[in-house]
Amino acid sequence: MHDVLVLPESFYFEIRAFARRTWELLTDATRLLASLDEEDLVDEFDIPRDYYPQILGLQHIPPADMRLDIAVRQEDFEQLRFNPQSFKLLEVNAATPSFFWESFEGNRLLCDRFACCCPNSDLLIPHTQDLKDYVDRYSKHPDKKLYFSFPYFGENQEDILSFDLRCGAYQRQFGDQAAAFVYSDDLVFTEQGVFVRTDQGQERVYNLFMHHPSEWAIADRGIQRNDPAGLHTDTPWQTMTDLLLQNELNKFPPITADVLQNKAVLAFLYTQAVGDASASGGGSRLDSTTTASVLSIIPPTYFYFEDAQESLQDFWEKPIYGREGAGVVRFNQAGEELFSTYAEKFEDWDWYHDMNAVFQAHQEPPQLQYQGDGGSLDLMFTVYLSALGRPTGVGCRPTATGKAVDTFEGLWLALGIV
Repeated sequence: MHDVLVLPESFYFEIRAFARRTWELLTDATRLLASLDEEDLVDEFDIPRDYYPQILGLQHIPPADMRLDIAVRQEDFEQLRFNPQSFKLLEVNAATPSFFWESFEGNRLLCDRFACCCPNSDLLIPHTQDLKDYVDRYSKHPDKKLYFSFPYFGENQEDILSFDLRCGAYQRQFGDQAAAFVYSDDLVFTEQGVFVRTDQGQERVYNLFMHHPSEWAIADRGIQRNDPAGLHTDTPWQTMTDLLLQNELNKFPPITADVLQNKAVLAFLYTQAVGDASASGGGSRLDSTTTASVLSIIPPTYFYFEDAQESLQDFWEKPIYGREGAGVVRFNQAGEELFSTYAEKFEDWDWYHDMNAVFQAHQEPPQLQYQGDGGSLDLMFTVYLSALGRPTGVGCRPTATGKAVDTFEGLWLALGIV
């Protein structure tokens, strides 16, 4: 097995350039989504109505701090020759801790161990600086402490390490009083504000960097695992929405980032672009520049199974709020199921099974051969974008050939520079 996957500097340059172009497209998309009426958002995107007041009220705040999952063209990877057409966007994730520690600290440690250069060295500092600048720019209380909130005690070790790294980096750069780490169980949501429990009572929270999947908060899915404790109103989301619109709370990442991780956004952009390209702009909401950008960045992605089956030889069904590869199914053009991650091991399989989905063209991944035994892995790459859209940590997640990268079978592979 490889200890570190060493790639040429041109790979990191091109994949970061792709990530930056993607950020610009996504930022444009948030403005476009704000122009849609509520029925469009509810019916086509299955965006809960609870989102809509924030989309309208906070649309001036751009998305922040996201991770892109990116496919790399197999033949370009084999030849180690990369260009802007070598990459496609698979999905977008907001404020995900998974892979953050691995991309920055873990990757550096392994590169040091095996005496190669880490492509992410020193990028945690500007990544953190961009978050501080973003908070200063968009928070109504920039002088107040930033709380990094994690859902619950006992989560995956990599996730706890990631949020601890985020908080620690913020404290190192801006002082111990600038930030604090807190479990969501210690947050109390009231109509007056959000408070964190302390030994001395409660402390008011004005700035909250929250790793708490928003769709869970909206659905109110169970106080034991997913909902902040002490809540006595309808849902965490409704309480948060009211506080955000009253400027009593600043949540990071903002609503625009939460909405962009909905995979229906990719289907919307792609189908609009295809309509624009085939009908000379008739009926499309996109201008010609945005259309070209969509077609170069997003693989064919449809709202409906029948449209994908008509156009694609090989495609994936993906729940619009799906996470970590749960609930994805691969089909051929005949509609036959080739692979599925629905299984008892996923606690949320019923949740994803009943969810709207999009249908995205399969992107044949590059493969990495095992050293010695002839086995191979499929590779998927990730790029973190800072709060201001700076491409920073590049990562790699391998999985067994022919399978989806998911939280149980997807590992991580350190990356180095030639």
